[in-house]
Formats: sequence, structure tokens, C-alpha cells
Amino acid sequence: MLPLRPVLFVLLLLPGLAVAGPKDDKREQVRTLCQRGREAVARGDLDAARRLMERARKIDPGSSVVERNLAQIELRAGRPQAAVAVLRRLLRRSPADPVANRLIGRALAELGQLQEAQGHLEKAVATSHPLGPVAEARALVTSGVVRARQGRLFNAMVDLTQAVNVLGHSRSKLLEQVNADLARVRVALGVEQLGRGREKAAWSSMRVALGAATSLPHAERVKIQAAVLLGAAVRNRAEQAHQLLRGARVDIQPLLRQAYAPIAARLLEAYTDLSSRDSTRLLRAATSFERMAEQVEAARPKLLAMAVRCRLRAAAALFEAGSIDEARKVHRQALQGVTDPPLAWFHNAAVLDYAAGDRAQAIAALERLKKDVPMAACNLAVHSEQAYAPWRAYQLFKECKARGGRFPGLDAILAARRLAFDEGKKP
Repeated sequence: MLPLRPVLFVLLLLPGLAVAGPKDDKREQVRTLCQRGREAVARGDLDAARRLMERARKIDPGSSVVERNLAQIELRAGRPQAAVAVLRRLLRRSPADPVANRLIGRALAELGQLQEAQGHLEKAVATSHPLGPVAEARALVTSGVVRARQGRLFNAMVDLTQAVNVLGHSRSKLLEQVNADLARVRVALGVEQLGRGREKAAWSSMRVALGAATSLPHAERVKIQAAVLLGAAVRNRAEQAHQLLRGARVDIQPLLRQAYAPIAARLLEAYTDLSSRDSTRLLRAATSFERMAEQVEAARPKLLAMAVRCRLRAAAALFEAGSIDEARKVHRQALQGVTDPPLAWFHNAAVLDYAAGDRAQAIAALERLKKDVPMAACNLAVHSEQAYAPWRAYQLFKECKARGGRFPGLDAILAARRLAFDEGKKP
């Protein structure tokens, strides 16, 4: 039998054998806590998951894995501000960390800070490729969604299309999500194109979105169809949307917050009237929004804001139709109950007063508003011309132009006045 001491000596020299030290023990504790944290997340116990991650962070304050896990827990818990605090700490150490940049981009987007979010997401997209197709696709998807929220719909489509190409068929669930997001962006693009009068392109975008939706699960397909119907209704194209949907029974409730569910049908009808230029339909929509506000307390402020918008548009339609007194009455109704209306609304009220014959009151109001509302200067210029004060009218038109006022034919008016006056010399 070999003596004990030489045997131990031989074992310590054998390759591949080592004695666990403090660092290995710490690493194992952190790994165990992270695993338990993920299990807690899986069963929905986010408080327990957060406590486990905080324990892991105390053991290893420099662990990027722990920080990322903690940030994801905060995001799941609906605490984006807390996630941002964690991720900023991590990014101070590792500014190019692709996962941290993606997560902070998502968190900032949830807080409405879209510009800063996009900067982080661009870094995430640029650095995610070495992590594999799933990580790269997730960065592209998050970037695409944020770009869509910024109104940069073509850029969003580029990101999402690239995510589809990166994924191929490697991750069916994620690919399904990307295709659903891409379809929604195409619908949004179609709605935007309708607003710009590009009918053919708009319906083409929506048709492609509906075609892509056929391969999605039923719930997602219904959401895409509802988005087409609701978006088209807002643009006063509900009938054409129904034709595009080919008689499919569409429920817009999946697109609405829970508070709006009881009024879904009436909401769609009111949106359709809101898109009209007919004052009667607009006033009907205003009344409908006000009644819905009484029914749905959680959505009351937004519904009342829509009612005000309808009345303002109705007043404009009545003014264009020459019904001045009625336009003034409706405009005043719109201002009632609004705590802090924009100055432009007071300007429009003054214009209506002037058109209705209350000129002294209107002129006094326009003089007060001239400093903050460029169009007030133009309307005062028109009054000066009617009062046979062409030089003052000329100066007011120039003031309106210099401050960005958009008065019909303003450039032509100024060009004609320059021919009548030497620049800077009173006649």
C-alpha cells in the first residue's frame, strides 16, 4: 500500500483536477440564484424573482447576466423606469452590450422616450449578429416597433423584413410575432397613405397586410383585420374597408383597451363620422363621444377630447359653408369646459366674431394674440386693407410671413405690395 502523503501529491498533479476556490463558489451561488429566479418568473412570482436577483447582485455586483435578468423582471412587472436604472448601471461598464442596449431601448420606448430608445436600439442591431439569429432578430423587431411609433413606417418595414430574413425558419414563434408586427406596420402605412390621398398605394399596403395575416393564428388575424377597419374608418373609408375584407366578420374589440369594449360598435361609428366634412355628422359624433364618456369613466378625458375635436371641425365646416352664426355658436360650445385651450382656438373664435359683425371685440382679441399666433397678424392685415390702411397691412403681412404664418396666397400678396411700395418706405 502506498503511503498516504504521496498519493495525495499524485492526485493533485493529475491533469483536469482542481480544488474549488472562493471564486468558483461565488459563481455557483449566482448561477443557482439565477436559475431559481428564472423558475420564479416562469410561475409568475416576479417579487420572488426580483429578491433572488438582488441577492445574486450582492454576491457578484459586476455580473452582467444578473443585471440583464433583473432588468427583464422589471420590464415584465411593468416598471420600465426601474429597468432603465439597472441597465444604465450595466451600460456604464459595458456600453456596447447588445442585450442591455436592446432592453434599455425597449424600456425607454415604454416611457415614451423614443429618440433615446432608438439610439440604443441602433447599437443593439449593430452588435447583435455574433449572438446568433434570434438575438439579432429581437433587436431588429424592437427597433422596428419603435420606428413605427415614431411614424417612420418605411424604416420600420426595413427592420422587420430584415428580422424575417435573419430568422428564416429557425424560431417559428418569434417569426410569427415578426410577421404580425410587419402586417400591422403595413396597415399603419396604408392609413397614412389614405390621409395623403394616395388611395391606390394605401389599399395595396392593406391588401398585402391582410394576405400576410392568413398565415397567422386566428387571434392575430382578427387584430389585423380590425386594424384595417378601424384605420379606414378614421379616414372615412369604412365602406371600402368592408369590401376589402370581403364580408369577413370583424370585431374591433381586440384593438381596444378593456375600458372601451362595451362601446366598440358606437366608437367605430363615431370615428367614421369624425372623418366626415359634413357638419351634421361631425356634431352627431361629438354628441356620441360625450355620451360614451358618461358610460366609460376610465376613458372619459380622451372621449371628451374627441368630442371637442368634432365640434371644432364642425365649426370650420359651417364657416366654409357660410353659416357664420351657427359656426360661432358651435365653436363656443367646443371651448366650454376646456381648461387650457390652445391660443389658436381663441384666434379662430376672434375670426368668427369678426365675420359675424362683432369687429371691435374681434380686433382687440387679434391684437392680444398677434405676438403668439402668426395668423392673427395676417387677419389684422386684412382688416387694415379694408380700413384703407395699406401700409399697416403690408407690415402685418410681412410680420405674419416672418413668423411662419400660413395665410392663403401670402407670397403673392407680398410680391404685389412690394411693387406698390419701396421696401421700408412709408407711402
